[in-house]
Amino acid sequence: MITVLAIGDVCAENGVAFIERKLPAFKRFCGADLVIANGENSAPGGVGVTADSAGRIFTAGADVITTGNHAFDTQGFEKLYENTRALIRPFNLGKGVPGRGSYIHDMGRCRVLVANIVGRSYLGVPSTNYFDAMDELLESADTPVVIVDFHAEFTGEKVAFARCFDSRASFIFGTHTHVATADETIFPGGTAYMTDIGMTGSIESVIGVDIDRAVRRQRFAFPTRIIPAGGPSMLSGAVVEIDEKTGRAHSIERIAVRD
Repeated sequence: MITVLAIGDVCAENGVAFIERKLPAFKRFCGADLVIANGENSAPGGVGVTADSAGRIFTAGADVITTGNHAFDTQGFEKLYENTRALIRPFNLGKGVPGRGSYIHDMGRCRVLVANIVGRSYLGVPSTNYFDAMDELLESADTPVVIVDFHAEFTGEKVAFARCFDSRASFIFGTHTHVATADETIFPGGTAYMTDIGMTGSIESVIGVDIDRAVRRQRFAFPTRIIPAGGPSMLSGAVVEIDEKTGRAHSIERIAVRD
């Protein structure tokens, strides 16, 4: 049995610093063999990922970093993805896009395929059909342990996608909305699922950004620049146990670690 810790969107400097403070001890506490963190908002401004933010997340204990619609929103992303194999962008982007959409994590006693797939509604990302992309991914998989970060806006997209691939993936979790859902479950075919695993960042915020600015922008259509929030933080995610021989999940637990 292997234990996987999936961490919701790491937001800006506050989220990265919190990962550095809390992840090493929490990783030992839950006995995680593999840590996957979504880092697409880990840049200091809260949009995109940088070499520094990714490096700090890896150093703190993450094994794989996934992304989403903000995968390429910082300068120098081509070199970053080229040089960082365990940093992946959505698999179902067009041909010729920099980076890789999946990564094989070799644990010695087993291999784990980790993939990133992006939804198609309200994300503004030119992407291919995610069902077809998942079929393509699974056809080439040489391990029964398959984990997917499905980065999407709509809950309906996430649930339908996961239900379609029940028994063919070990763990499918959603990211992007920064709000953890209370629907962690194991489907009949053995796939662990949670619609959104939340975020890692400021508690007193609007999904990670400054409250006053977010309210003014929404209430008055005020053209103010959104900035990340500060203050106490939290880490949100899920811990899943998977049989490495069959690829079936045996348990899933929603988790939250707070300042």
